[in-house]
Amino acid sequence: MIKIKRIIVEFIVVINIIAVLGCLCACSKKANTFTEEEHVQRVTERIEKRFMTDATAYTSFSVYPLYNENDELNYFLVEFEPYGFIYVMLRDEAPAVYSWFGFRTSMYSTSDIDGEDSWSRYTIEETSNQKCYELD
Repeated sequence: MIKIKRIIVEFIVVINIIAVLGCLCACSKKANTFTEEEHVQRVTERIEKRFMTDATAYTSFSVYPLYNENDELNYFLVEFEPYGFIYVMLRDEAPAVYSWFGFRTSMYSTSDIDGEDSWSRYTIEETSNQKCYELD
């Protein structure tokens, strides 16, 4: 009789653990539940909080949605003033349980800041086939 009670208790504990993990995994948000305007607003709030501080030289920024070949919203271009830009990738939010293991769960993932020294205009010298960078 004690053995049957123990099996029942263990079964109930396992079912509860599965239910809790299922709830945690189901709490993630899907990117397609937001409109384009809502995504732009959410990205704008995050950019203001992260980049528009006294520690940066940025004075303003603009957010532009970018679409793939199937007209699906996949990225955002954020252009900073006086210079610089980043790309923000849009994806479904990861379940909250991922954050327990150190994974990012955000719906928006930013690229490195570009526009400072990462890109330079150049021409190819036809006689020597070398790149000639514009320095000014």
